[in-house]
Amino acid sequence: LADSWGRKRMACMYCIVYTFSCLAKHVRHFGILLIGRVLGGIATSLLFSVFDSWLIKAHVNRNIDKSYLAKSFSAANYGSSFVAIVAGLIANKVVGQEGDHPLQPMFSRELLMVD
Repeated sequence: LADSWGRKRMACMYCIVYTFSCLAKHVRHFGILLIGRVLGGIATSLLFSVFDSWLIKAHVNRNIDKSYLAKSFSAANYGSSFVAIVAGLIANKVVGQEGDHPLQPMFSRELLMVD
């Protein structure tokens, strides 16, 4: 899908779909919650395919040695892990300051767009 519609467009689509998925979790209607879960699945599928194919295509277009592709994925994985740790620390701080509202982590996630 990303090859025919464009990787950049599908990356933007991921952000939009994921945002609606997060927002749907705040509604107390079963149908909307169900749609939110479906959107979350679509967003996860886009997350784990579009960005990887974009990176591979960028390496191919620039004639970069294939050995650097593994290094790029390694750096991306390391960066993603670092962001997850920092997001966890921020979420812990937000929950500690804002109280124990059950949806508080969800509110913070929309602000940071981190999953």
